[in-house]
Amino acid sequence: MTSLMFRAPTEDDIPRLVELRRIEEVEDGLDPVAVAADTLMTWSKPTFDRQRHALVVESDGDIVAFANLYLRETDAVVFGYVAGTHRGRGIGGQVIDWAIETARNEPDLRELYLSVPARADALSLVESRPGFAFARSFFTMLNRSPGSLPEPEWPSGIRLVALDREALLDAALEAHAGSFIDHWNYHPIPRETMAAWLSHPDEDPTLWFMAFDGDRVAGFSLCHPEKGPGGVRGWIGNLGTVRSHRGIGLGRALLRHSCRAFADRGIGIVGLNVDSASPTGALGFYERSGFVTVLEDRRFVFRVR
Repeated sequence: MTSLMFRAPTEDDIPRLVELRRIEEVEDGLDPVAVAADTLMTWSKPTFDRQRHALVVESDGDIVAFANLYLRETDAVVFGYVAGTHRGRGIGGQVIDWAIETARNEPDLRELYLSVPARADALSLVESRPGFAFARSFFTMLNRSPGSLPEPEWPSGIRLVALDREALLDAALEAHAGSFIDHWNYHPIPRETMAAWLSHPDEDPTLWFMAFDGDRVAGFSLCHPEKGPGGVRGWIGNLGTVRSHRGIGLGRALLRHSCRAFADRGIGIVGLNVDSASPTGALGFYERSGFVTVLEDRRFVFRVR
């Protein structure tokens, strides 16, 4: 019988982890752009302990599954992947057991969220387990002709402002809090996490667009060029407007500006993630802007204590 080993990953595992991430991207209908720096950035987060919050599963010496558990204030989110040829062996269930045990060892955690692709085998694995309840769906969307979006029309008084690193971090954190505080399961982004994004070797700070109304932050769009063997994909990581500046066309202007900025750099695909039940109607907004859903990810919640 094939033996399985469950352990924390080491830096020697990074090439195989990147390979598995790229396989997962292709399965999800995306071009493979995962790189080693992504894994290293995850491991470097202040709240992430690789020995406790990361898992790899070996089958006869080959890594065939992995999972990462991300701590927030009173909850955690776990993302994982099992290679296709090793599904149906009970690995996924054991990974879920690991996530629950890890969450229970964190005294401040109240809820564990499990991110699951909307695939029959993955869904049945979670839905058959006691204690998990469906919470939300998130969609990955792509626009394959970003340059075709019209020029942005900026609302009166709004201007984009280029900032140095520290001021950029300040403005981005303020904009994120002001834009998403009334969204489902909102958690503020720690400054250290956003600083790590900005330090990624592929990051381009000129693609972090900050919109101001006078000296007040009105909205933002944090865009990332994702480079890999499948080419370069533009990614809009966060886009939002603060409550006082909604309904005036600022979000539309930021989206158009972001997509056209990628197109100007020769990038022909732009992607993003969206909450399917966003209170701002973001899903329909992106669909009207030429984005098409290519992947659904379902979030299930487990009450830890």
